[in-house]
This record gives sequence, C-alpha cells and structure tokens, in this order.
Amino acid sequence: MWMRCSEKMDAYWTYVLSRLTFQLKISKFHSIKQSTEE
Repeated sequence: MWMRCSEKMDAYWTYVLSRLTFQLKISKFHSIKQSTEE
C-alpha cells in the first residue's frame, strides 16, 4: 500500500516539475523575443 502511494506521489511530482520547467522555458523564450523586438 505504501509503495503504491509513494509511486503515485513520484509520478505527480515528476509531472509538476516538468510543467514548471516547461513554463519557465516559455517565459524565458518570450522575454528574449520581446527584448530582441524592441
């Protein structure tokens, strides 16, 4: 039971972290794009 629960948490955190890094990459990309346009 505990293993199954921790596995679910690991999958959740992996998902959250991948989402965060994805958002960071996009925001970085947008800021670079804006600075080059100006």
